[in-house]
Amino acid sequence: VTDSLLLAESLKALDFMQDVEGAEVHCIYIASVIGDIYMLQGNYEEALKYAEKFYEEAKKKNNSSGLVASLQSMGKAYEGLDILDKAEESFRESIAAAHQWKDRGMKGESYSFLVDMLNGQKRYNDALKVSKEFEVFLVELDAYNGELKNLCFLNYLGYAASYTKLGQLDLAKEYLSKAEKFPVADTDAGMYSVENERFALLLEEGKYAEAEESLDKIESVLEGGTSYTKEISKIKENRADLYFRWGKYDKAAHIYKDYIAGKDSLQRVEMATKLHTIRTQYEVDKLEMQKEQQRQNFRTTVIWFSVALILLCIII
Repeated sequence: VTDSLLLAESLKALDFMQDVEGAEVHCIYIASVIGDIYMLQGNYEEALKYAEKFYEEAKKKNNSSGLVASLQSMGKAYEGLDILDKAEESFRESIAAAHQWKDRGMKGESYSFLVDMLNGQKRYNDALKVSKEFEVFLVELDAYNGELKNLCFLNYLGYAASYTKLGQLDLAKEYLSKAEKFPVADTDAGMYSVENERFALLLEEGKYAEAEESLDKIESVLEGGTSYTKEISKIKENRADLYFRWGKYDKAAHIYKDYIAGKDSLQRVEMATKLHTIRTQYEVDKLEMQKEQQRQNFRTTVIWFSVALILLCIII
């Protein structure tokens, strides 16, 4: 089933079931599905609209899981819209609501969403602080040995992301390795998450060929999907940044040019700056190569002149 078809059918179902007595829980679920599809498509305004609708319905019906899920959806939508204070507020409210209703699984999910958002804001130490709170919660549940072990997987990935950006690469490797030991890491969703963190780590280590392989794996997971607008856009940006750092400026420039076309004015300025840097760096590199060649030619000339002078002295 294509995502557009699923969206169309979900909208029809929600419209039909809104007036059906006793169908409130189903309406809440359908609204959450609609919001998630809009989120995947990068349509955060519509995603927020349905998350708010979802929230009001859940509140009226005193549906605990609906309340928590709607707050999570609002947080993700606000994050996509770059309204970060509201995103953080929504995620923290979802943690509190899940705690109140004793929904351990959703509380763990909310912790993970908050950590991801803080890492995305480059608030790595704040993210670590939340990861440690998350870990205390997981230890109390003995989640590592129970049915909620996938939450431990998410927590380890959060640690890996923070430590990578803080330059503590050995710790990042340690947590990534721990995450890979969970069965969920072998699923498409798990592999996507692991490879995202592996790419960031390899990039920091300067292992560019391996980082490229990691991006290829991520692309293979998303291949054929029609809704992964944000993820596909992020892969393009990551690939361009990889080639830029690798010194493959022509490849980087080509991707940046395509990327600029689909971004807003502020991001276009940022990408254009990177393009200018590429051109400048490319010219600098060429100039350095020319200078090095000239130095090499000069050294060779001096050596041959010295040899000739020595031979001349021997003959005389």
